[in-house]
Amino acid sequence: MFELLRIAAPVSLLYLGIMAMGTVDLMFLGQLGSAELGGAGVANSAFNWFMIAGLGILYGIDYPASFAVGAQDRDRAYRIWIQGVYLSLILAAILMVMMGGTTALFPLMGINAEVLPHALSFWKITMWGLLPVFLFNATRSYHQAQLLVMPALWVLIIGNVLNYFLDRALILGDFGFPRMGVEGAAIATVVSRVFLFLALAGYTIWYDRKTIRAIGRVSAAFDEMIQREILRLGIPSGLQMLAEVGVFSLSTILAARFTADSLAAHNLVLNTASNTFMIPLGIGIALSSMIGNAMGEGNHARARKLGQDALRVGWVFMAFTALAMIVFPRPLLSLFHASDSVTEIATTLLWVAGVFQLSDATQTIATGALRGLGETRIPALANIVGHWCVGLPLGILFAFKWEQGVRGIWMGLSLGLTVVAVIVWATWRKRSIPLLPV
Repeated sequence: MFELLRIAAPVSLLYLGIMAMGTVDLMFLGQLGSAELGGAGVANSAFNWFMIAGLGILYGIDYPASFAVGAQDRDRAYRIWIQGVYLSLILAAILMVMMGGTTALFPLMGINAEVLPHALSFWKITMWGLLPVFLFNATRSYHQAQLLVMPALWVLIIGNVLNYFLDRALILGDFGFPRMGVEGAAIATVVSRVFLFLALAGYTIWYDRKTIRAIGRVSAAFDEMIQREILRLGIPSGLQMLAEVGVFSLSTILAARFTADSLAAHNLVLNTASNTFMIPLGIGIALSSMIGNAMGEGNHARARKLGQDALRVGWVFMAFTALAMIVFPRPLLSLFHASDSVTEIATTLLWVAGVFQLSDATQTIATGALRGLGETRIPALANIVGHWCVGLPLGILFAFKWEQGVRGIWMGLSLGLTVVAVIVWATWRKRSIPLLPV
């Protein structure tokens, strides 16, 4: 258990730090008004579709890199990272062209007219942060395969401090800068993401010179075979994450059909739930590398124990977050400085979010455990079935046909997550039994 927490805690904090950038943006935007807050939320949700599609594919680096480290082949782990860099460049180029074409679709989405201009302003700038996000995560995966997690965490802490001051300067016009509002928030985010990659890449070069000295010694040529291996694992992983995060992003587009206050409340609760989700997500991502290491070493019993321990830790943590959301919703929402009308709506949504906390922990940690075994297809199918065949249709019915409004969307999301959790947890149970010692 201690070994798991030693690696998973910094990774969870790392992902919490990534979310903290968006949370700080919302805290400052909440001081401008519901339309600005809602517009940035809509654009960021659309951005997440493209970002998650790419990140999911790049998660295909995790298993082969961690397996290589476990098998004491660090040169191969280095080659896998280099292929991740090439893949990041390719994915960013393709997805940014698609994002440019998506701009014309915003007016056709039925978004509240008060919100739409702010969404477009944020969208046109934030898309430039896609490449540094991919490069940072490919590099982070390489470090994590070596169970080296603190450098990325320290880089992210500094990046959050930078983002905070950039937000103050560019959103509110502090320190003598012009007050740029929503556009300032987007610029601050892009600059912070560029810093994250450059800082972690600099550390990687320094660390390599101290250890294996792969740079300049091991071939950095494009390797088609490694690319195929990454894509074989990464494409199902990308579909899984796109199905999961995509349905939450689409829920924001649907919420934009209601009032600006309803959309703002939806964004606040989505951000709150996303922050709590970062802990089990970090556990699941760390777990995938640790199980991959164990499988590379041939230690199957350790791989199963890691998975079981991780699920228990996730359940305990999310039980506390569920309790906080249900019992203390207003203190949590007070952090965003939103209006009373927005807070009132958000309170009812936070109660629903509290209900699915345990399901969220189960599905993301079990998915990480399965990825450590090289299994990425079943989690993808589970997310498609749970979110798109169950959760989204029910959310639309609750929201529009049965007139539950934005709360109905969250009721559907909760049910969909529970279906995913049951399928993925049952799959882990089945796949982990053969790992028991005979």
